[in-house]
Amino acid sequence: KNTAQVLPGHYIEIDNKGNLYKKCYWNLKKVASNTFNNQEITDLVIQENVEKKLEASVKEHMISDVPIGCFLSGGVDSSIISALMQKNSKNKIKTFNIGFEDQSLDESKYALLVSEHLKTDHTNIIFSNKNLTDLIPKLNSIYDEPFADSSQLPTILLSQVTKKDVKVALSGDGGDEIFAGYNRYTWAKNIKLFYSLTPFYLRKIISKLMRLISAENWDKISFLYPKKLSFFGDKVYKLSNVIELKTFNEIYDNLISQWQSNDLPLKDSFVSKRNNFLLNQKNKTDIVKQMQLLDISTYLPDDILTKVDRASMAYSLEVRVPFLNKDLVKYLFSLSYQNNKFRGNKLILKKILSKYIPKNLVYRPKMGFSIPLEKWLKHQLRDWAEDLLEDKKLNDNILDSKKIKKRWNEHLSGKRNWQYSLWTILMYQSWKFSNK
Repeated sequence: KNTAQVLPGHYIEIDNKGNLYKKCYWNLKKVASNTFNNQEITDLVIQENVEKKLEASVKEHMISDVPIGCFLSGGVDSSIISALMQKNSKNKIKTFNIGFEDQSLDESKYALLVSEHLKTDHTNIIFSNKNLTDLIPKLNSIYDEPFADSSQLPTILLSQVTKKDVKVALSGDGGDEIFAGYNRYTWAKNIKLFYSLTPFYLRKIISKLMRLISAENWDKISFLYPKKLSFFGDKVYKLSNVIELKTFNEIYDNLISQWQSNDLPLKDSFVSKRNNFLLNQKNKTDIVKQMQLLDISTYLPDDILTKVDRASMAYSLEVRVPFLNKDLVKYLFSLSYQNNKFRGNKLILKKILSKYIPKNLVYRPKMGFSIPLEKWLKHQLRDWAEDLLEDKKLNDNILDSKKIKKRWNEHLSGKRNWQYSLWTILMYQSWKFSNK
């Protein structure tokens, strides 16, 4: 109650009468609007400029009077930070990664290969699923608010391992946002083209046709799709929801939300509509750039950075993020639309990283820091979840228990995979009852 956060890029000023003023010292929208026409700049020059600015940022973040290391997952972002860190160190830098007994989750073999090429002093510890599930009761004391990004669990374990050897660690967070690495950016570009070519009534028909086949049956026929996708049916249903939206500026919320506006499990008085000030069909700014700006303004500070900061500080580990250097961000967002295409899908980072490690380690499918939540909710976590989803605990005049119970039953039966939308409810419920 009566508590607020200082906004990113702001500071607070209090006068001698106790009046409080918000002061903005750095504005992302203003920085991004200063695009200059630099079509004559070659891709190679942009690549060189980015590498110089990123390396300067890494060197600056390496200044420390305590032992320092680097998170290394084996992905593009953490690998390039590790590479530039090792390049600017006389000794072997310490890199850290965790792996899992469940091979479908374990990316540690790639981190080990990257470490061998960079010649870092690498630490890798393999954990079991039980190590992760045992952390769940501790989440409320670590995050102090409802926080529902399930990758918080492996992040906590990684911080625990890293703190044993160093007090500061560099991280690759921010790379996806400023170098357009998320799949939703590609989706949005294709959907925007589809919207411009297809009238609403036809999109609605196509959407209904897609849903004539159940999510379960879509999973069964997913072998026809050239790329192996987990939960194929859920992705088809998500796409069907997107293409039947009336206006294009609703897409961002749809792609990032676990509960859509028409099925929010909240009583009407608690539903509010966020105004996406940037996403607009008529906006001349490249759609990817619009989504990046929204992600950097919302998803990055409220999810990614919060997740890592709380997890690391629970073990008194300081994590630094070289990608979020103001000179680098300013340079990238100053590039014209033509140059933006070179930045998309982290192509520029991959080209730079290819100078340090073999291309087969650079150009490989993105895994992410995922956990087998879908299975856990049906087995190891079922009793814990069902206790939090009891009617007497759900009926708080805020939540709509019928909608939540419907999804829970569909998840248990295997009809749909509602792991992430249920996790948001469970984290809220767990937080709400943690002190009762």
